[in-house]
Amino acid sequence: MIKTVLAKILLFVVILLAGLRPVLGQQEANLTLYRYHMNVLNPAIVGVEGETWINASLRRQWSNIEFAPETQAVSLGVPVGGNLGVGVSVIQDRTFIESQTGVYADFSYHVRLGLETDLYLGLKAGGTNYAVNVSGLETYNYIMDLSLQDIRQFNPNIGAGVYLNGERFFLSLSVPRLLTTDRTDDGGGVATVAQNRPHIYLSSGYDFWFSDTVEFSPSFLLRYVEGAPVSVDLLTLVTFSERFSIGAAYRTDRAISGIMSLELSKRITLGYAYESSLRTELQASAGNTHELVFRFLLARRP
Repeated sequence: MIKTVLAKILLFVVILLAGLRPVLGQQEANLTLYRYHMNVLNPAIVGVEGETWINASLRRQWSNIEFAPETQAVSLGVPVGGNLGVGVSVIQDRTFIESQTGVYADFSYHVRLGLETDLYLGLKAGGTNYAVNVSGLETYNYIMDLSLQDIRQFNPNIGAGVYLNGERFFLSLSVPRLLTTDRTDDGGGVATVAQNRPHIYLSSGYDFWFSDTVEFSPSFLLRYVEGAPVSVDLLTLVTFSERFSIGAAYRTDRAISGIMSLELSKRITLGYAYESSLRTELQASAGNTHELVFRFLLARRP
């Protein structure tokens, strides 16, 4: 039985990766507090452990720069029946005159591998509304350049992921957007047509209990896009009495973060990350990055 299930997993992963094409660079937003909002990246997360929840994240990058990148995300996950999970994820990413708003339905199917090990297979379907508002540009001509036109388009897309969950560990592999879509880009001050390409996300973590009240949870998130350096987030959290967590994160793009979260009640958790670049010239001019996350547990199946 387990061998058959593992063979299906391997086939699913091969099909998932076969749909990828060469890519040019990373275009998707980064979330430092990814462990609190993983279904934005992996649709298989919805319905995990029979929980119904609402998550919300806000990330404001480079606080000293006007119109710097800002990311907002909201998601909902609900278990349905014994093996299904459904959800919705919405993510908005804005940078200067460019904005992208993605709305996706998430579906997961649960396969029990053992007493304490569960596999979830996920699919994501929806699309992204891409917009460029050229009225935000500052020009030095009395006559508006006719080549500068607002861009508004809707790009449908699909995604897939797998999630392996044990008593103390997890393993996640996903491609939230499999299809290539068009966007604009800037090269040397010249607007060109570029493409959003698939991104591969691999994440894993393990929970160590030092005592009945102290838990140590290291994890990582790897982002891969061909043609760009691999980006890895290394995160550690120490949780006290399952209510208060503090930790730190390091991104190989040369950034560090301080993290804390507090469980206000059995249903409500708040988290905050303060990120600073290790590139001295960037940190001095751009400032730091702030990220907030809110998690509300609506119900948990017995």
